[in-house]
Amino acid sequence: MLDIVRYYNEVRPHRSRDRLTPRQAYDARGKAQAGSLINEPHYRIRNDVVDNWGKVSLRYLGKIRHINVGYMHRGLPVRLYIVDDHIRVVTHEGEFLGELIINPAQGYQPIVRP
Repeated sequence: MLDIVRYYNEVRPHRSRDRLTPRQAYDARGKAQAGSLINEPHYRIRNDVVDNWGKVSLRYLGKIRHINVGYMHRGLPVRLYIVDDHIRVVTHEGEFLGELIINPAQGYQPIVRP
């Protein structure tokens, strides 16, 4: 079986790859250089609606985190301003609801209110 895989990837040229083998096509692709983007901050803005329990969910480091916005805000459209692990929660009208720094050891994240 390994001979078939080696033949397919390293010997047989493919028409869709300009007659290159998959190995040659892979090796010719540009690779990210060490430290090129890893040290840059990650920015994103997320629109969400507070659920019936007063939380919004967010994926961080491959896991779902639940952010407690507050039961009194359930059903409210909010905007999350995210820079790496720092999150600010603001209503669509611009009212600041709170902020937090995500603790990777916890799934439930408490918010610090103004």
